[in-house]
Amino acid sequence: MTGDIDSARIILWLDLSAQALDAARAALSDLDGAVGDGDHGRSMAEGMAAAAAAVRARGDAAPAELFRDAGSAFLGRVGATVGPLYASAFFRCAGAAPTVPALLGAICDGIAARGGAKPGDCTMVDAWHPAARAARAASDR
Repeated sequence: MTGDIDSARIILWLDLSAQALDAARAALSDLDGAVGDGDHGRSMAEGMAAAAAAVRARGDAAPAELFRDAGSAFLGRVGATVGPLYASAFFRCAGAAPTVPALLGAICDGIAARGGAKPGDCTMVDAWHPAARAARAASDR
Protein backbone atom coordinates (compact mmCIF):
# COMPACT_ATOMS: atom_id res chain seq x y z
CA MET A 1 0.00 0.00 0.00
CA THR A 2 2.98 2.32 0.01
CA GLY A 3 3.93 2.28 -3.68
CA ASP A 4 3.17 5.18 -5.95
CA ILE A 5 0.03 5.03 -8.06
CA ASP A 6 0.81 5.79 -11.70
CA SER A 7 -1.51 7.15 -14.38
CA ALA A 8 -2.44 3.70 -15.69
CA ARG A 9 -3.60 2.63 -12.22
CA ILE A 10 -5.62 5.82 -11.78
CA ILE A 11 -7.38 5.18 -15.08
CA LEU A 12 -8.06 1.57 -14.09
CA TRP A 13 -9.31 2.64 -10.65
CA LEU A 14 -11.78 5.13 -12.12
CA ASP A 15 -12.91 2.69 -14.82
CA LEU A 16 -13.58 -0.03 -12.23
CA SER A 17 -15.30 2.48 -9.95
CA ALA A 18 -17.54 3.61 -12.80
CA GLN A 19 -18.47 -0.01 -13.56
CA ALA A 20 -19.21 -0.77 -9.91
CA LEU A 21 -21.32 2.35 -9.46
CA ASP A 22 -23.26 1.62 -12.63
CA ALA A 23 -23.98 -1.90 -11.35
CA ALA A 24 -25.11 -0.47 -8.00
CA ARG A 25 -27.10 2.40 -9.51
CA ALA A 26 -30.56 1.07 -8.63
CA ALA A 27 -29.60 -0.06 -5.13
CA LEU A 28 -27.99 3.30 -4.30
CA SER A 29 -31.01 5.17 -5.60
CA ASP A 30 -33.35 2.95 -3.58
CA LEU A 31 -31.37 3.67 -0.42
CA ASP A 32 -31.35 7.38 -1.18
CA GLY A 33 -35.08 7.31 -1.89
CA ALA A 34 -35.74 6.30 1.70
CA VAL A 35 -34.37 9.62 2.98
CA GLY A 36 -33.93 11.84 -0.07
CA ASP A 37 -34.85 12.31 -3.69
CA GLY A 38 -33.62 8.92 -4.88
CA ASP A 39 -31.10 10.15 -7.44
CA HIS A 40 -27.82 9.23 -5.73
CA GLY A 41 -27.24 6.08 -7.78
CA ARG A 42 -27.77 7.88 -11.06
CA SER A 43 -25.65 10.84 -9.97
CA MET A 44 -22.72 8.71 -8.82
CA ALA A 45 -22.84 6.38 -11.84
CA GLU A 46 -22.99 9.23 -14.34
CA GLY A 47 -20.42 11.35 -12.52
CA MET A 48 -17.91 8.53 -12.24
CA ALA A 49 -18.49 7.52 -15.88
CA ALA A 50 -17.68 11.10 -16.89
CA ALA A 51 -14.57 11.15 -14.68
CA ALA A 52 -13.39 7.81 -16.08
CA ALA A 53 -13.92 8.95 -19.67
CA ALA A 54 -12.01 12.17 -19.01
CA VAL A 55 -8.93 10.42 -17.62
CA ARG A 56 -9.04 7.73 -20.30
CA ALA A 57 -8.96 10.48 -22.93
CA ARG A 58 -5.82 11.97 -21.35
CA GLY A 59 -4.02 8.63 -21.17
CA ASP A 60 -0.50 9.18 -19.97
CA ALA A 61 -0.93 12.60 -18.36
CA ALA A 62 0.57 13.05 -14.91
CA PRO A 63 -1.53 11.82 -11.98
CA ALA A 64 -2.25 15.37 -10.77
CA GLU A 65 -3.58 16.32 -14.21
CA LEU A 66 -5.76 13.22 -14.33
CA PHE A 67 -7.29 14.03 -10.96
CA ARG A 68 -7.99 17.62 -12.01
CA ASP A 69 -9.64 16.34 -15.19
CA ALA A 70 -11.67 13.81 -13.20
CA GLY A 71 -12.88 16.51 -10.82
CA SER A 72 -13.86 18.85 -13.63
CA ALA A 73 -15.68 16.07 -15.50
CA PHE A 74 -17.53 14.89 -12.40
CA LEU A 75 -18.61 18.43 -11.55
CA GLY A 76 -19.62 19.11 -15.15
CA ARG A 77 -21.88 16.05 -15.16
CA VAL A 78 -23.33 16.11 -11.64
CA GLY A 79 -24.78 19.10 -9.88
CA ALA A 80 -26.67 19.05 -6.62
CA THR A 81 -24.61 18.26 -3.54
CA VAL A 82 -22.62 15.24 -4.63
CA GLY A 83 -21.02 16.92 -7.67
CA PRO A 84 -19.08 19.56 -5.75
CA LEU A 85 -18.24 17.09 -2.96
CA TYR A 86 -16.59 14.52 -5.22
CA ALA A 87 -15.07 17.18 -7.46
CA SER A 88 -13.42 18.61 -4.34
CA ALA A 89 -12.17 15.13 -3.49
CA PHE A 90 -10.58 14.71 -6.92
CA PHE A 91 -9.08 18.21 -6.80
CA ARG A 92 -7.51 17.40 -3.40
CA CYS A 93 -6.08 14.20 -4.90
CA ALA A 94 -4.30 16.35 -7.50
CA GLY A 95 -2.20 17.86 -4.72
CA ALA A 96 -1.59 14.64 -2.80
CA ALA A 97 1.24 12.16 -3.06
CA PRO A 98 0.19 9.38 -5.45
CA THR A 99 -0.08 6.69 -2.77
CA VAL A 100 -3.19 4.90 -1.52
CA PRO A 101 -3.03 6.38 2.00
CA ALA A 102 -2.46 9.92 0.73
CA LEU A 103 -5.19 9.66 -1.91
CA LEU A 104 -7.78 8.24 0.47
CA GLY A 105 -6.89 10.98 2.94
CA ALA A 106 -7.25 13.60 0.22
CA ILE A 107 -10.66 12.26 -0.78
CA CYS A 108 -11.86 12.40 2.82
CA ASP A 109 -10.37 15.85 3.40
CA GLY A 110 -11.81 17.27 0.17
CA ILE A 111 -15.32 16.04 0.93
CA ALA A 112 -15.11 17.18 4.56
CA ALA A 113 -13.83 20.63 3.64
CA ARG A 114 -16.41 21.22 0.92
CA GLY A 115 -19.32 19.94 2.99
CA GLY A 116 -18.17 21.19 6.38
CA ALA A 117 -18.54 17.68 7.81
CA LYS A 118 -16.46 15.73 10.27
CA PRO A 119 -16.47 12.08 11.34
CA GLY A 120 -19.59 11.29 13.32
CA ASP A 121 -21.86 13.72 11.44
CA CYS A 122 -23.62 10.87 9.59
CA THR A 123 -22.30 11.91 6.17
CA MET A 124 -20.17 10.24 3.52
CA VAL A 125 -17.15 11.35 5.57
CA ASP A 126 -18.10 8.51 7.92
CA ALA A 127 -17.27 6.07 5.10
CA TRP A 128 -14.11 7.74 3.80
CA HIS A 129 -12.50 8.56 7.16
CA PRO A 130 -12.13 4.93 8.35
CA ALA A 131 -10.85 3.92 4.91
CA ALA A 132 -8.19 6.63 5.00
CA ARG A 133 -7.24 5.75 8.58
CA ALA A 134 -6.95 2.03 7.74
CA ALA A 135 -4.79 2.76 4.69
CA ARG A 136 -2.44 4.91 6.79
CA ALA A 137 -2.22 2.22 9.47
CA ALA A 138 -1.49 -0.48 6.89
CA SER A 139 1.25 1.60 5.29
CA ASP A 140 2.86 2.17 8.70
CA ARG A 141 3.30 -1.56 9.23
